[in-house]
Amino acid sequence: KHLISRGSSIFTPTREALMCKQLLIQLYLKLPSLITRLSEGEIKNSLMRNSELSVGGCCTVDVMTHTLITALSARQNSKDWNKRAQELELSLRKMASTHPLLILRQLPLVASVLRGRVDLDWTVFKFRSHLHLFQEVSGLLDMLQPTIFKNQYSVPLQKILDVYIELFQNYGREGGQTVGNLMTQFAVFTQGYIHHNSRQAQLYLEKQASAISELQEDYNIMRTLCVVIPDPKGGHEVIVTPNNLSPPNQMSQQIERDCAELLCNHIKEI
Repeated sequence: KHLISRGSSIFTPTREALMCKQLLIQLYLKLPSLITRLSEGEIKNSLMRNSELSVGGCCTVDVMTHTLITALSARQNSKDWNKRAQELELSLRKMASTHPLLILRQLPLVASVLRGRVDLDWTVFKFRSHLHLFQEVSGLLDMLQPTIFKNQYSVPLQKILDVYIELFQNYGREGGQTVGNLMTQFAVFTQGYIHHNSRQAQLYLEKQASAISELQEDYNIMRTLCVVIPDPKGGHEVIVTPNNLSPPNQMSQQIERDCAELLCNHIKEI
């Protein structure tokens, strides 16, 4: 309570406030049970708000979380694998619910364990349970909203989203309803990204404009991905989707033209 008070007080010097926040994170990583002594507001405003990936170094709970994710990603053909996978997934979901910071710190690992699987033949991808892994990870990411959309997690999050887009490109037709359901979850999740961090979402849609545009031609759900960009001069907005995104060096000029057109139409109506 003292660290939270000192770290959030406007009368605390900047350097001291930063040290209080970092010490709080380090204490939490060493003793996660201290979260039970904090109110929901204190957790949200003090702990999660200062949960940079680099704070606190490696700790015992990081090793535990790393082990759970690695074990879940090591798909097996044994008879008891499904039961074991369910237990591992349940453990991770419980951790994401109670200690989301511990999962958020492992986002780079999640991105790395997904990478490369989408290059397999569809038959191997399906019957080796790799598709099920993507479903499990999707459910885990949903539980981390909206904190996962913060700028500090943008790099690993976008690497994860990249792999899902590759999955839809490679297996969209063969995967049928199963991949279709996963695509729906992806679209809803990305809409949350747009809502909570429109700037980073816009940059990501620009980067993946070509791939998403191709998917939009075949899958209606992907057409829901768009970003509303305000006119810098105020008063008007432009809806930008991957279908109408310009190359990065032409983006600002295109927005200005669209805004000007909207303004002219508005004046004519008046």
